[in-house]
Amino acid sequence: MKLLVFSDLHGNAYAFRAALAQMAEEHADQWYFLGDVFGYYYGQAECFHRLEELSSLTCLRGNHEELALDALAGKVDAEELVRRYGSSYRHLKELPDEVWTFVRSWSDGAELVADGLCIGFFHGTPDRPTQGRLYPDKDAVPVEAYQKYDVVFLGHTHHKMMKSCGRTKIYNPGSLGQQRDGQGCSYIVYDTVTRDCAWRIVDYDVQPLLQEIRVKDPGLQEKLCDPLLRYRGRWQPYVEKECVGDGGQR
Repeated sequence: MKLLVFSDLHGNAYAFRAALAQMAEEHADQWYFLGDVFGYYYGQAECFHRLEELSSLTCLRGNHEELALDALAGKVDAEELVRRYGSSYRHLKELPDEVWTFVRSWSDGAELVADGLCIGFFHGTPDRPTQGRLYPDKDAVPVEAYQKYDVVFLGHTHHKMMKSCGRTKIYNPGSLGQQRDGQGCSYIVYDTVTRDCAWRIVDYDVQPLLQEIRVKDPGLQEKLCDPLLRYRGRWQPYVEKECVGDGGQR
């Protein structure tokens, strides 16, 4: 089975449009979106529409979906979210009801058993599904949370990652909307038969989005523009780093 895994769109409809044309050529059997449509950029309505059009897609809730739902319910101050993450949070109530119904249907995690593999999917980490962060230079702890699975896919950090925890392989596709590792917006294609994992870089014209930021969030240009412009070349997989105390047990 061929899986396509992507994460952290953050309203970047420009990148998502370009990615979808590329993704269609992968002919994947199952697609997984690891969460975070909200925050930072302004095409969240288009992103939701395009997600809804995809078949064989599982969507997971990210921390920004939780923030958006809390803001809509008046549990958090939407203007504080605007100060932290940009003016897209000012327009939540303009989104149609079907978007909120769609988001509320997303779960915090997913599992798949295929070709002898137990695979877990999370925005954050298995123990903290929407809030946890595992960076490439950190250990996967608690170990037992990961070793329940043969393969785990994580998002949230916007950093591409390949890591081992005993016999468990851990992958992060990076962000499709706001790369932060300097090596491009990206997604993963994973083959459950061959166990091959490949990162695909998505090229798109970033200038229209930069112009939107200058108009809509002039006070946040450094925070919103810099990740889009920080590019050091196409990604090469990191040297795998074993987690501590794994013992090879799951």
